[in-house]
Amino acid sequence: MRAKQLFLSVLVLIVAGVAALAQTPSITSQPQSSTNWAEASARFSVAANGAAPIGYQWRKGGSAISGATRSTLVLDNLQTTDAGNYDVVLTNDSGSATSQVAVLTVNTTISITWNGSISSDWFNRTNWTPQQVPAMSDKVIISSGGVTLTPGSAFAVMNFSGNARLYGSVVVRSNAVLNWSGNGQSYIHSGTALWPG
Repeated sequence: MRAKQLFLSVLVLIVAGVAALAQTPSITSQPQSSTNWAEASARFSVAANGAAPIGYQWRKGGSAISGATRSTLVLDNLQTTDAGNYDVVLTNDSGSATSQVAVLTVNTTISITWNGSISSDWFNRTNWTPQQVPAMSDKVIISSGGVTLTPGSAFAVMNFSGNARLYGSVVVRSNAVLNWSGNGQSYIHSGTALWPG
């Protein structure tokens, strides 16, 4: 009888130990590396199973990021100092799990300012300072004059403000940024922006 009780006690301990292991956080979707432009946003997310509640702590380079305690980490207005290795530690009463490292690369832009000295043609390099037509990796600053946007007009970041006028249409690519401010209002738009031409 004593042997049977001992066997049952050991069996209960083994089952309890297996159940506890099954409840530790288990990552089902890892954060993915990302390449973004300066001034854009980056988003990392993780999904997990395990006993609730699950706590999250995002880290950069192994150091905890203050306030980053949700399943998703959003970094706005990226700067080159935001580039690095990000991971997240998940915890609950039964244990913890650490995600794979997701690398954030932040590309810098060259600032090109619209002067409109010749015409409203986006592709006339003398309308820009310095004199070059903006490329997909450039930051465009338009604060006065009229600019005609045509297919192929490209930028990584556009700051549009003041008395400037845009004509035509432009597609704001994924990971690109359009900052539009004026009349005391500020807008950030991602998607397709259309202006009457």
